[in-house]
Amino acid sequence: MRILTLALALLLLGSCSSSPKSEVNLEDALNDALISFTVSSQANRYSDALDLLTYEEQLQIIDGNGNIKPEYKIAMNRVKISALQKIPFTLDSKGCIVGMVPVLDDANRKFNISQHQRSLNLDQVEKARNDRAVKASADSASATTTPAVVAPVTPTTPESALTIDEYLK
Repeated sequence: MRILTLALALLLLGSCSSSPKSEVNLEDALNDALISFTVSSQANRYSDALDLLTYEEQLQIIDGNGNIKPEYKIAMNRVKISALQKIPFTLDSKGCIVGMVPVLDDANRKFNISQHQRSLNLDQVEKARNDRAVKASADSASATTTPAVVAPVTPTTPESALTIDEYLK
């Protein structure tokens, strides 16, 4: 009887355990690494942020003198933790983030403008946009304020009289 009670107690304790610890620890470790990367890079501690990346990615980010390339500094300041947490990063065996360089390249690519865009005078573009909007609203206002002319129906005999439903059609 004691053996049965002991077995039942062990069974109950085993069924109350949570999810496997390795999955939780990997998710927490990745989240901690992403938060550390974001905080370090936005505090201009780029060497601390680089320490969280794989060696291969560190080599892509630094130049020949061992300094971080300026475009990557800008990208590191642009990325937000909320955006990084949506990307399926992985950690290597040393706990370093794998796949950050393409994300940083993409962050810079979104903010690059073409030579044509640089040559535009934005004040003229904004004025032209406002003029088109004013003209479009004036056109739509004049179309809706024009009253429709309806000829009154005056029946002369009861047979030709229209009912209200016929008149409204």
